[in-house]
Amino acid sequence: MARAIVQNRNVDRNPLAYAAAVDRNDKGLTGQFLFAYKVNPQTVFFLGYSGTSVGGERLDLTTTSRTFFAKIGYGWRP
Repeated sequence: MARAIVQNRNVDRNPLAYAAAVDRNDKGLTGQFLFAYKVNPQTVFFLGYSGTSVGGERLDLTTTSRTFFAKIGYGWRP
């Protein structure tokens, strides 16, 4: 099984409508990828990645977090 999720966020706003200072443009990009392999009905191997980037009016998209993981699930009968 393989799964990919990519989300893009691009917000334009009027800075005069806010009491505090805000950027006119706010951007974000998030990606998640997951691969799962079932060896047998009780054993599964997972491999994944997750990354987040943010940006704004004065800043290009910059990576803020990046995570890789691996997991093995094994079930046994006593």
